[in-house]
This record gives sequence, C-alpha cells and structure tokens, in this order.
Amino acid sequence: MRSGLEGSEGPKTHDGVPESQPHKHKRAVDMPDKVPGIAPEEYTVGLVCALPLEMAAVELMLDQTHPEIPEQDPADHNSYTLGQIQGHNVVIACLPAGTYGTTTAATVAKDLLRTFKSIRFDLMVGIGGGAPSRIHDIRLGDIVVSQPDRTNGGIIQYDRGKIVKDGEFQRTGSLNAPPQTLLTALARLQAKHMIEESRIPQFLDDLVTKVPKKAKKKFSYQGAIHDCLYLAEYDHIDAGSTCEECDRTRTVQRDERDDTDPVIYYGTIASGNQVIKHGTTRDRLSKELGALCFEMEAAGLQDFPSLVIRGICDYADSHKNKMWQEYAAAAFAKELLSYVRPDRVLQEKPIPQLVPIAKEQLQASKKHLDVSTEHLEEHKRTNQMLENRPLDLHTVHKARYDSVDVGDSPRCVSDTRLRIRQAISAWADQDSGESIFWLVGPAGTGKSTIMRTVADSFTKNKRLAAGYFFKRGEKGRNDTSRLFATLAMQLADAIPSFKNCLRTSLGDLDGDAVEKKGLAAQFEKLLWSPLGQLPPANTSEVPMVIIIDALDECERPEHTSQILTLLSKLPGITTDRNLLRVLLASRSASEIVEALEPLVELATKPEPLFIYAATLCRYVYDEQHPRDPERQLKLWFKQCEENKSQLHQMYDPIFSQLFFGNKNGESSRQLLFLYALTLLAAPLPAPALVALLDLDMDDVYWWLPELHAVLDIPTDSQKPMRVLHKSFSDFLLDQENLGPDNDQVEAADIHALLAAKCVLLMTAELKQDICDIQKLDATPGAVDEKIMNQRIPAHLGYACLYWIYHVEGSERSPENYVYTFLFQDFLHWLEVLSLLGHLSIGTSAVRRLPKLFKVFASELRQRYWSQRLPSLNQVQGVKARWDPYLQTLEGQHDYVSDLAFSPDGELLASATDEGMIRLWIAATGSHLLTLGGYGGPAAKVIFSPNSQYLASVSDSKTVKIWNVMTGTFMHTLDGNMSAAVRQGSADSSRGS
Repeated sequence: MRSGLEGSEGPKTHDGVPESQPHKHKRAVDMPDKVPGIAPEEYTVGLVCALPLEMAAVELMLDQTHPEIPEQDPADHNSYTLGQIQGHNVVIACLPAGTYGTTTAATVAKDLLRTFKSIRFDLMVGIGGGAPSRIHDIRLGDIVVSQPDRTNGGIIQYDRGKIVKDGEFQRTGSLNAPPQTLLTALARLQAKHMIEESRIPQFLDDLVTKVPKKAKKKFSYQGAIHDCLYLAEYDHIDAGSTCEECDRTRTVQRDERDDTDPVIYYGTIASGNQVIKHGTTRDRLSKELGALCFEMEAAGLQDFPSLVIRGICDYADSHKNKMWQEYAAAAFAKELLSYVRPDRVLQEKPIPQLVPIAKEQLQASKKHLDVSTEHLEEHKRTNQMLENRPLDLHTVHKARYDSVDVGDSPRCVSDTRLRIRQAISAWADQDSGESIFWLVGPAGTGKSTIMRTVADSFTKNKRLAAGYFFKRGEKGRNDTSRLFATLAMQLADAIPSFKNCLRTSLGDLDGDAVEKKGLAAQFEKLLWSPLGQLPPANTSEVPMVIIIDALDECERPEHTSQILTLLSKLPGITTDRNLLRVLLASRSASEIVEALEPLVELATKPEPLFIYAATLCRYVYDEQHPRDPERQLKLWFKQCEENKSQLHQMYDPIFSQLFFGNKNGESSRQLLFLYALTLLAAPLPAPALVALLDLDMDDVYWWLPELHAVLDIPTDSQKPMRVLHKSFSDFLLDQENLGPDNDQVEAADIHALLAAKCVLLMTAELKQDICDIQKLDATPGAVDEKIMNQRIPAHLGYACLYWIYHVEGSERSPENYVYTFLFQDFLHWLEVLSLLGHLSIGTSAVRRLPKLFKVFASELRQRYWSQRLPSLNQVQGVKARWDPYLQTLEGQHDYVSDLAFSPDGELLASATDEGMIRLWIAATGSHLLTLGGYGGPAAKVIFSPNSQYLASVSDSKTVKIWNVMTGTFMHTLDGNMSAAVRQGSADSSRGS
C-alpha cells in the first residue's frame, strides 16, 4: 500500500492486540461475532452511508455484530445495522433508497440522534467523484478524506451562497470542524502512513474472504485498463453506452503505479445537491475551491461533528464508471477508528448536548454582531464628521490667487501682451513638452500683471490648480515655510478627492507639525503623496497649472533651487497623463538660473535623439534601485564632454559608474558579460547566461543595477534580458579601448569564446536518453515539460541550438573540441534537438560544416550507422558512400527552362516549357506548391531580395509577380520590363 500519507497498525499493547480493542480478534476469515443486545446509550460513533453498497462495505468491516435494539424512537425513520469496530460501538445508517442530496443526509443524521443520543461524531463513508490535477494524481479506487484548514471544516457546499455586488456568487456553506479527538487520531494515522504500511490492504483482503463468490469481483481491484481519465473537454460519445466507443487517444497519459493499493489524499471535499458530470466544470470548481473530490451528502452534516471519507468511483465527468463503487472508504474508516481510543470518545459531549451550547454560542455571536454593527455605524458617522471638518494647515491667504489682494491688483489691458499670453496658452495646451514655463524679465516689466491675467484665463477654463504670489515687503507672504501648504489647500478645492488623499497623507500631523518640517518633507506630505493617491477618474483630462509669481522675492533665496527641483517632479506624478504643470515668473536670479540650467542644457543638446533622452532618464532614476537624481545628473554632465560623439556622451557615464571601484579582473568579467549579451543569437535569462559563461551569479546581480539604463532587466529572473537599443551594441563593439584595462576585443573573439563554452557544455552534459524516456521513438510531446526544463535547462538548450552560429561568427576553422564533440555526442545532440522540436537545425548544421562530411565514406556515417533504430534497415537519403549528388525533385517530368534559388537558400523555383512554375523546398527536394501558368514557355524566374516574391518572364515578354508564401498571383508588369528582369537575374546569380 502506498500513499501521499499512508498508514500502519494502530498502537498495540504488549500482547500485540491494538490498544483500542479490548477483545482478542478471531481469524480474519470468520464472520463477526454476535453478542447480546447493547443499550442505545452505549453507542458512540455513527456511520452514515448514501447507498446500500456503501452500507454493505461498512458492515463487512464490523468486528462484531449486535442485534437490533428492542425499541426505536417513533420519530426515527431510519433502519440500522449495529456492531463494533476496533472497540467502538457503532451505528450504521443509510439514506432511503433512491434519495440523495444534502437535505436527506441531514434528515438521516438528525433521526439517528433521536434514538442514539450518546453519539459523539459521525463518519460519512461512501463514494465520490475524483478531481485529479497535476499536484494530486487521484485515480479510481483511491481515498479522499476531508481535512479542515484555516478557511473551512474540510467540506464546502459549492451550490449554496448568495449573489453579492456585481453579480458575484459568494458561497456560504461549510462543514464544522470534526471533534479534537478525531483530528488528533487523523494526524497520528497520517504520521504512521509516512513510515509504516497501512492496514487497508489487509482489511480489503479480509473483506473479499467474507463476501459470497458472486460478489467477490465487485469488492476487488478493477484493473488499470478500466481506469481512464479523459481530457476535461472531451465528452462521452453516447449517454446510453459504455466508454468502449470513446476515443482512448483523448485520455490523459499517466505513469503506471508500482502496486494496486489505494492512495490516500487529505483536503477539501466539495458537496452539493447536483451531480457533477462535466470535466470542464469539475476542473473549474476544483481549482476555485481547492477540492479533491465531489459528492452529494456531506454538506447535510454541517451542523454535526463529522468527518467525510470517500472512495473515488469516477472522475466527476460524463464518462461515468459503475465498476469502482465499493470498499475502499470503509477500510479507511476501520483503520482510523483503530487510532481513536474508546475512552477518549466517551470524554466528548454527545451531539444532542452540544445543541444547547451551540444555541448559546449563536445568541452570543448575534449579540456581538449587533454590537459590531452599531460600532460600524458609529465609525461611519465619525468618518463622515472627520471628512467634513476643515483641514488644519497654516496657509498664507494673501498669497492665494483668490485673495482680495491679488484680485484687486491690475491685469493686462485688452489686446496687450498677446504674444506672451498666447505662448503660455499654447504651452499649457500641449499633451507633451516642457513641464515648467519660466517667464523671466527685469523688475517693472509687467511679469506679475501677465501672471494674474493668465490665471484669470485658467480659472475661467477650470484649469488653475493653485497659485502663490510672492510680494516683497509683506510679512509672512515671502516666507517659503507655508508655500506648499497654501498650494495644497487650493488643490483640495480644484481637484475632487484630493482632500481625502491629503488627510490620509497627513495622518495625525497638524498645522504646527507640518510647518516645522523641511521643504522636502512638506512637499512629500502635502503634494506628492496625495496627488499620487488620486484615482484616475479624479485627474484632469488636460494638464492643470500651478502658478508661482515673483519667486525671486522670497525671503530665503537659498530655498529657491530646492523649490524648483521639487516642483519639477509634479508633472510626472501620473503615468497616464501629465496632471500638473508649473508656470513660474521671476527676475533672472542666480539661484533660479542654477536650478534650471541642467534642464535647459539637456533640452538643447545638439542633435537630440529619443534614445538619448530615454537612456538619460533610466540613468538618473531607477525605481528598483533608487539613487540621488541630482548626483546622477552631475555624473552624467561630468562625462559629457563637448568634443565627444553622442554615443560616447550617452554611454561613457554608464561605463564609468560600472567600472568605478572595481577590483582586478572584474571589469574584464563585466565586459565579457556585456559582449556575450549583445552577440547572443537569442536572448537568455540572467542565470542561464551566467551558467553558460561560468560566471558568479552574485557578481552579476551586483552589476545589474548599474546597467539599468541600457538593459531591459525583468523582475522575474527566468525571463530573458535584452539590450534596450542597438546603438549600445554598436558602441560596445566599435570601441578599440574600453574599460580600465584598455581591453581590445573583436566580435569574432567573443563568438569563438561562446562557441567553446557551448561545445564544452554539451560535451559535459549531453548523454543518451537525457530525459530518461526509455523509448527510442518518443515524440517531443511525450516528455513532461518539468522534466524537460530540469534535464535540458535554458543554457544547455541554447548551446545545442546556437553553437554552430557562434562557430561561424568566430570566422575561423573549428577547433579540435568541435570534432571531439561531434564524434562523441553527435547523436546525443540530435536527440536534444528532436526533443526541443528543432531537429531541422541539425540538418542545416551538417550542411554548414562540410569539412566534417567527406564526399566519400563519411566518418560520421561509419561511426553512428550501427546506432540507428533496430527496425530500420534503410535510412532515407543515406547511402553507403556519399557523392556530390544531393536531391531529386520529385514530380518534375517536363523540360525545365530555368531554375532559381531564393536568396535565403530555403526555396527553389523551376520554370518549364509548358509554362508551369513550381516551388520546391531546397533542403528536402519536396514539392511545395505550383503557381499558375502562361499557356506557353516561361523563359526566366527570379526571387526578390527578401525571398517573399517571385517574378516570372515569358517569351512574349510578359512579367508576372507572385506571392511566394501564398502562391497567389499579384499583378502583371509592362513587357518592357523583361530585359531588366533578365539583367536582375544575372546580377542576383553573381551576388549569391
């Protein structure tokens, strides 16, 4: 017997009799003893079954049978079998014939307690429909036992619940947890099953000896041939027939088990009033509920202390099976009871006594619920009051746009300053562009007048987010300590929901506490955090504007640079649109110039490219590895000398930061990593590339943050890395001296290194039957994906697919290790290519390494001919001695007037005197498709440079263009084009 958690005998006394059995067993072949009548109050365990065959299986597990009790409660309509199992007096009850479901089960359990008032718990024993998965290889005849977890008591009623918001179905039915005594015994049984054999096979053997001959087959293992798990989407052919008509190729392929003993699974059982007979529904509910099997009665026992045991008789799909419906669950129930001490059971309260306790608990829970509801309502009222209370922030009202002072100040006269006002309006209307507009000029030139006029216009269009108007000579108005608080209070009026977000951000901070904080902390609490919390529905469709006037008049000029740096972050607060922009007016103060100078310099770089801006942004700010943006920006400018090319200006700062503080040899390893990454034939995850290059993963993880600006580095380490832009590869490969060691590396050298790494890795790792399939003719789909990934990891798969690519890229003859590899592991390599579904790569490689394949008597053929499949006396296309002859075009009978190979070498086109044009696969010589004809000879055929189109010329100087992929005719060219086509054909032949 084997199991995920399998069992053993129960604890024994010194004479070998199980501890829970006071009576010594008779021989297994004997029928249970019959003993004198026992009073109803001496029965402690109820066994409830849904079907007569389930009840029969449980009866066969009795160690003793008891006579019927002389009198039964008048309201109890059940019929019972009484007896003893493992020292426990048990009552076996069955649902009325022909009735099923949770309601009937509840009625039977309730009536049982009318007569047997001392029952401590029930065991629901019977059959169920299994829900196999990749994790749980459940099969017919296995056992599923309900086991509570943190969310349910082991049983979930899948068809009971309520419709909640948005039409979602919320389930409410769940079984109460079994009593502690039963759960403790269950844990002991599971532990024993891990280290010792279960007694279930013994019980089943005993059972078979007890039943009549005609029933023995029904209570025996039915054979793996009768255990078919069909694909979930494949339904039964005919409702009135067996599965003999069903397609066995639509079954799930599963490994054979070592024996026929049932396997035990513990977890959630789904119960309901409907039979599940649909594979897709089974899989959906199983995944949603975590259920291991489905049945129809257990949820009816949700008000009783119970444990449910189910023997798997089918797979809850349309392929129902009547052969697997007996015995297994009853055997498990008997073994479980051997781990439950009868004296411990007597210490549990009888179920009828638990009812008043449950009612008291229910009343207490209802009171708690009422109190909680009152508290919740009070909490809602309190929150509403808090939301309506004014914000406690210290602001400068006179500096606000809506203040009397600003309102009474002059505006521009109509039709004056139009050019500046229109420029500001155009800037504010743009979807992209500069985020800060700086209106600069000497004192007395009307800057503040323009700002107030523009603010009027923005207010009219509901686009003014906030404003702060500095004014020299007014106490408090020119102090920056209340700038952000004043802006925040105006934003609360201009943007819906900002006030709630601001309250959340502030928490317990009051106005005094906020004012004592530094500018950066104020900005974070008052603007950045609340704006970042706004839902998309509460952001403007067009940018809103914050106006700061006369910034140069603030009392603390040293704050100006910091204020500008902080405000410049606001336009990036949302990812879906520019939410805010900043309009600034001041005199040309040195502090402001210094703060804005880096932005101006970046915006006016010569020959700006998008990649330049994107690389700079990633260099300055990395979300996963944050750095000081100002420091990063200074490092960038330090490396950007005017006499450098733009590629150098982009990438020199990155390499300087990467190489800074390196120890001996580390820069060379970093460059090797980058060179290899840029020259890979296909991108690899970081761990795979590290394994291929034989580097240290810890070192690479230490470098990667420095390369965020140039590499796409996924958060999932199993996803491939990529170079963000080809210009980085060009820069890397064009450098003569790179790194502190002035390394000079050619692309061919890196290809040679990668080729060596690939070949040596394959030599070390490849072997015959690498995935342990043990079938020479297995197809790629026959291997489990998990096993494939373990035996052929990403770096080994890459080596098998692309080593020849790197050999060719090395621009040199193959080294000796290539020959050694081919003569030792050639077939192993082809095996892996076949498993990966890329065997054609092997065919192509053979053609690309002609030095290994001599014209006569190939050494590879001589070495491996004896290892072909025994069933193959001939291998198509392989002759005893090879010669220059390659292919015969099958089906080509008429005279060929012209031939042309496609530039990519994949296709061959032939034209005939009969006007037919045929396309062939060059590698195999097989016919691909036939194009339409002229009705006369076709004189010439020629492919387009990209191999996607074919031109044909007739003797009548008609030129037709064909789509090679589809074989469809596209159009006809003028007859004068024929000479050009002929010339193009000659040029193409010379070029190839």
